[in-house]
Amino acid sequence: MMYTYDRRTASSDDLVALLQKALVVHQKLRTWIGEFPTVLRKSKLEATDLSDGLVWQDRFVLYWDDLDVWRTELEDIADQIETLAYSSKTQRTVYLYYSVQTALQDKAMPDKARVEYAFGAPKFEFSEKLQRKHHIAYEVSRLTTWAEAFEAWSVESDKALKAALKKARVLARKEAV
Repeated sequence: MMYTYDRRTASSDDLVALLQKALVVHQKLRTWIGEFPTVLRKSKLEATDLSDGLVWQDRFVLYWDDLDVWRTELEDIADQIETLAYSSKTQRTVYLYYSVQTALQDKAMPDKARVEYAFGAPKFEFSEKLQRKHHIAYEVSRLTTWAEAFEAWSVESDKALKAALKKARVLARKEAV
């Protein structure tokens, strides 16, 4: 659900609401990435017909499904904050918008934190269990590198959003006077 506001009367209160919404989405992401070790462990147990260091894609495809929803939510919030920033009467709002870009826009994420990095080097293996050729497997080391980078991005983004929220609240109080 998109947060709506009137661009003609947009205020720092609107910015506060959007940043709070972004923090809620980031909390979901932090919980989600915390489930990665369990997904990886289960994948390793299912990969008995693969060489060491590889896991089948199946669990990860399901795991990554939720990520698209949250990435879209963050992009929508970023678009709304951008619109708000450019219609704002203060330069500080524009500054706050730019200070949270890495936290909100997928294209601004570090490369290794992007999910495309995790599945960017698939291996095509034969699955004895499924009797299929060319079933996709991923390198555990690459998945682990991605998860660590994603978690680091999440922690840094959370800090940036909280700092921006604090500044936006100060702006909102000044506007209210």
